[in-house]
Amino acid sequence: MNYSTQKIGNPNAEKTIIWWLLEDWQRKYEWEISENDFVDSDCLTIYHALEKYKWDIELTEWELINLWGTALDTWFTIRSRVDSFITTHLESHLEVLKEHSKRRQQLIIADKIKTKIQEWNDADMLEEANKLFQTETVKVQSRDDIKQEIFDDMFGEQKVIKRFLTNYQDIDNITGWFYPWQLVTISARPGIWKTTLAINFIANQLQVWHKAVFFSLEMPTKEIYQRLYSRFWWLEVWKLKWARKIEDGDMNKFNTALETVWKFEENLTLFDDKYKLSEIVNQIRLLHNKWVCDIVYIDYVGLIEVKAENRNLEISKITRALKVLAIQLKIPIVIMAQLSRAVEKRFGGDEPILSDLRDSWSIEQDSDVVLMLHKEDDKCLKVLVRKNRNWPLGAAYQLMNARYMQIWDMTEEQKQFYINQWE
Repeated sequence: MNYSTQKIGNPNAEKTIIWWLLEDWQRKYEWEISENDFVDSDCLTIYHALEKYKWDIELTEWELINLWGTALDTWFTIRSRVDSFITTHLESHLEVLKEHSKRRQQLIIADKIKTKIQEWNDADMLEEANKLFQTETVKVQSRDDIKQEIFDDMFGEQKVIKRFLTNYQDIDNITGWFYPWQLVTISARPGIWKTTLAINFIANQLQVWHKAVFFSLEMPTKEIYQRLYSRFWWLEVWKLKWARKIEDGDMNKFNTALETVWKFEENLTLFDDKYKLSEIVNQIRLLHNKWVCDIVYIDYVGLIEVKAENRNLEISKITRALKVLAIQLKIPIVIMAQLSRAVEKRFGGDEPILSDLRDSWSIEQDSDVVLMLHKEDDKCLKVLVRKNRNWPLGAAYQLMNARYMQIWDMTEEQKQFYINQWE
């Protein structure tokens, strides 16, 4: 390692990560930590000792005493961070550590390319240039691998692609279910049941043991749980909030709802304190690395904080980052989005169209599936599939009972009644 790469590092971040590895050494594999991530000499010494003794803390301390004698200030300083450590700092320190490590590796490869240019060895220079390129791009899958995956999807006994049912027949038939790599948008005007539909999707997916993550930027997690309990309990949400007019039979229903949610709640992760795009993306990556994230819901995209020159560019940054994340992690990400007021002013009907998406055209561009919600009365929810890559467009008619957070499929007779009424 040359002098220029040694200067790229953050000792505080390195010591924090070393401390965390002392507490949970298996994070080494989860975060893909190696000695290349450290430049601080003390941290490197500790890391090498830990590797030598297979992460045995007592043997490591014995080795450091032999190396440093009584000068164990660095070791004890790192160990003393236990009480003052804050989890939220961990993510930022890990991000700094990895960013500096990446920059150092790029400089090393760039130096090799410079050397190859001076030696004018075309083959070696091309190989090093490819390494530098791969540090900035996703690894390209070979054609043979892609063909094998397609063959396995069609004829294999075990499907490679994990699909996510909403458990609503018409919506699933039109969308072809939710797939990994997809960015799905649920959009509507305020008060048209976006969150209710998302909660019903989550409830149905939890019952088939999918692991869902829900970022609520609009309401506390307590309200999300209240809505889940309401759905399983068949009691009005307002009774859960203020405990008014609770009848004797309601407690039995409530206990049943608690038992039902308890069965699945270990597969549901809720956040109401993440607003920055970087926080949300980092949290999704960490949860995915822990194998507790199959599908992500974000309510709603307009409240995510990110810096850009204007609102249009802010939303563009958000949707692009989430789309890339869905591709990299091979999971579906479902976002809620607001519609503009134009839908309420349109002459000849108020069914939303793609141009009604608020703040940015990038939501339409980056989304693979766009569901737009429309209601004609308090009992019927019309789910318009306005964009659907590789699948047809259409409309699904759902029965709605907002008081109980319930959505059902319609019978053919009920569906025909509303079709005739609206069309």
